[in-house]
Amino acid sequence: MAFYDFILYVFIVGIIVIIFFLFFYHIIYYYLFTPISYVYRRYFPLKLAHNYKQPIAQYSRYYQALNAANQLRFEHRVAHFIANKRFEARDMDAVTNDMKA
Repeated sequence: MAFYDFILYVFIVGIIVIIFFLFFYHIIYYYLFTPISYVYRRYFPLKLAHNYKQPIAQYSRYYQALNAANQLRFEHRVAHFIANKRFEARDMDAVTNDMKA
């Protein structure tokens, strides 16, 4: 009988953990993963590919007004944005790199 009590206990605890996770996922994600991603982006920034850098340098007046250190920071942010977003073509054949940048 003790074995069945143990199985019932594990089942109930499992259900409670699942319910807790479903209700508090956003809190867990915000406090656990946000600092980790911040540290990762801060110390291991993504490099912006040349095919994205050229349109930004040519067309973005904001980028042109920045000093060299802030241009590099801006490039890392753009690279992170491009890496984490999915671009879909609407009413056209494909999304070009100029459009992404």
